Amino acid sequence: MNGVGRGEPRSGHWDTSTFTTEFGQEFEADRGMRLRRRFVWYTGIVGGAFLLLALLDFIDLFAADPTLRPAYAFTAQRFQMVVTLLTGAVYLGALLYVRSRRGMAVRAVFWLLLGYAVLALVSAWLGRYAGAELRSDGTIERNEAIGMVWYWKLLLAHVLASMFLPWTPHEALRPVLPILVLNALFVLFSGDGPWVKVFAIAGTPLIAIAGMTICWWRHSRYRDRFAFKALRGRYTEMKREL
Repeated sequence: MNGVGRGEPRSGHWDTSTFTTEFGQEFEADRGMRLRRRFVWYTGIVGGAFLLLALLDFIDLFAADPTLRPAYAFTAQRFQMVVTLLTGAVYLGALLYVRSRRGMAVRAVFWLLLGYAVLALVSAWLGRYAGAELRSDGTIERNEAIGMVWYWKLLLAHVLASMFLPWTPHEALRPVLPILVLNALFVLFSGDGPWVKVFAIAGTPLIAIAGMTICWWRHSRYRDRFAFKALRGRYTEMKREL
């Protein structure tokens, strides 16, 4: 279809009794430009936030009291800081990738969220050891519930992307499907308690539903505003011709 390049977003079938082919092409072209522009802002802000978190981890490593935590906790925190840096680099790399290529934003978001899911899993696993503390009786206390930590990270990441990007619900669902399967499998073998595992698995669809609901609401509003603007422009052209 003219005006829509390979890899450009498509919002579905248009009702030809209401919208012309030309109108549909204009809508997709405009949405594609908005998606690329928003993607650049999204990856820039999120990537910068992860670099800032890595800097705070670096500062915390020097400020922490070594007598309050086991030695391996500091080693795990160093690795966690590296993962945070890598996550920021992945987001900023996606920004540069999309800026250098036209019509690749939807595909880039798909692989970006999958990559983040894997890195967030590694970070959650390292967090089990990085957060360990020495008790007064000499025993070590650490957080074993890494499945829930990863769950909330995935939910936040998908909701944040849905708030930034002008996705359709279908586009928002695609990257989260393999993540949902991976999350359910991981939670089964995590150190969470049985009831926490039940909640994490039963609540897994919420990751998709929350983001898709936001996308449906935002996409519907944008489509209606675009339709009104386009029809008003056509009406103005008709008045000039009469």
